[in-house]
Amino acid sequence: MSGIFDVNRSRRAGRSLRSGLLLVAAAALTVLTAPGFASDSGAMSRPNPPMRALTSQHTNESLAVQVAPGLLRRLHTGGRSDFVIEFRERADLSAAAGMEWNARGRYVHRVLRETAERSQATVRDALVAAGADVESFWIKNVLWVRDGDLATLQTAGRFDQVQRIIEPPSVTPIEPMRPATAAGVGATGIGDNITHVGADQVWAQGTLGSGISVGVIDDGALYTHEAIVRQYRGNLGGGAFDHDYNWFGPSPEPSALESAHGTHVLGTILGDDHDADPAQRDRIGMAPGARWMACNWQSSFGDPLLALLACGQFMLAPTRVDGEDPDPDRRP
Repeated sequence: MSGIFDVNRSRRAGRSLRSGLLLVAAAALTVLTAPGFASDSGAMSRPNPPMRALTSQHTNESLAVQVAPGLLRRLHTGGRSDFVIEFRERADLSAAAGMEWNARGRYVHRVLRETAERSQATVRDALVAAGADVESFWIKNVLWVRDGDLATLQTAGRFDQVQRIIEPPSVTPIEPMRPATAAGVGATGIGDNITHVGADQVWAQGTLGSGISVGVIDDGALYTHEAIVRQYRGNLGGGAFDHDYNWFGPSPEPSALESAHGTHVLGTILGDDHDADPAQRDRIGMAPGARWMACNWQSSFGDPLLALLACGQFMLAPTRVDGEDPDPDRRP
């Protein structure tokens, strides 16, 4: 074992993953309920803030695009801000339902990218020509503008394909209502969290998650941790690892830069240190036969909401660690 957990308490560090259950639930709620990341079939923000039409009062010309009032006020008084440009066109993915796994992933990846390029290209080119810092996303049909001004917003608002312009939604971690306590371990090394939900009974029927890849979007992972290293999809055996298509973040290999939360999450999902002594074994994950890959959403790309978009794209079409050569066949 190595890294931040290796402080002469390896066993306790492995068992500490069990205490992450409450934190796992909190993190899931944070991501799933973060305002602004509804599915692409609807608007980006939830709940929808009141929108204001961008009219001649603000731009000396009439534009049909809707703009978040707070953003409009800030830019109109000379301020600058990141903002998100949403497009009207939505990809039709209905044909994917009847396809086999690889064909479905390739089709969804291709159609989402084609839809984004078709609707974004002229807007993106105009903004870049005007000197704006713009990043395109296809997992959600949006352009992200960094430190934009009113002139940049006006340029975007002139295009009919633009639906609305909003401020990046904020994300605040949800803290546990009370501190979590470590779960106990039985004589067979099976954690109380496992027996509490009956997962061990499912194991006895031969279902351990084998053949399944799990994708985790969190604050990173200490991939060398004894409870999760064997299950890492990039583990080639014999101490060799391949992080391409298995990890995306600011570091070339999985790391836990902010906290141990992502490692807790993985431990709860599939943790098992495979100790040869049953009395010493830590079997703390619900699906110990599954394998994992991960993306760091907190540190990878600055703004955490921007990072969620990038991680979403990585999960649908994993890439090399440098972000190149996406391959939807390797998605979790």
